[in-house]
Amino acid sequence: MDWASSDSFEDVHCSNKGFGKLKVVVRGNSMRNKMLGRDAQQRPWHNQLAYDLIAAKIEYDDRNLKEAINIARNIIIRLENRGLSFVDFGHLRADLKTDYLYNARIIKFVEGLPELSNTVEDWSKLCPAYVKKALNLDYDINFGIKKTSKYFAKTTRTEPVSAHFNRVDIDKTSSLTTVHQVKGKTLDAILIFFDEKNHASNINFRDLEPDADGFIKEKKRIIYVAMSRPKHLLAMAFPEKITNEQLVERFGEDITIINLE
Repeated sequence: MDWASSDSFEDVHCSNKGFGKLKVVVRGNSMRNKMLGRDAQQRPWHNQLAYDLIAAKIEYDDRNLKEAINIARNIIIRLENRGLSFVDFGHLRADLKTDYLYNARIIKFVEGLPELSNTVEDWSKLCPAYVKKALNLDYDINFGIKKTSKYFAKTTRTEPVSAHFNRVDIDKTSSLTTVHQVKGKTLDAILIFFDEKNHASNINFRDLEPDADGFIKEKKRIIYVAMSRPKHLLAMAFPEKITNEQLVERFGEDITIINLE
């Protein structure tokens, strides 16, 4: 399923029944970003910092201020406290989370990031210089732009960053979220996307199978959190390779199966 099918879920199965509190959920931000068109096919830089800064800027431009602050907070803490241990980083992040002056500083920092309308080549120079000056760092930032690779075509250098790291419709960014973000909430309806691949960061059809050892693993807890949110409608989206027979075997004959062409 894709965004077209999730739009149908909202229009046909929810709006007509007066379901106003609804969410489309996925396991984590990796899948969310892929569905939002933020899963860039081009990988121009060696340094993950470049991609994190772009993510913060996109969230800010999409008016997801909380998410922009969360991403940028991690960036700034790391840059201003090099060598910080994982444990100390967690403590400092927790302390600063409710520091409103610090959060205001983060917003100002993200707001000033070079626009993504700049070419990849220009942005690769402008952004490191901006970060160093804005944070008053005593060392240089280097994104390590690649010459060329499987995921970085030479022509990309002269194309806007935004051509490969997309902004999306604000309605989609607010309705598509992660399981973690709906924990504890009560919704009218929910649509859960199950990934095709079996990966630690994904949930898929196989994760619905009973555990042989009888212990409830983390993925099943995550699935339970999502499935227990809606009051009226629980919908699940599976890859095409999952057959109707498999669905009936897993959930019983009382389910409604909708096959999309």
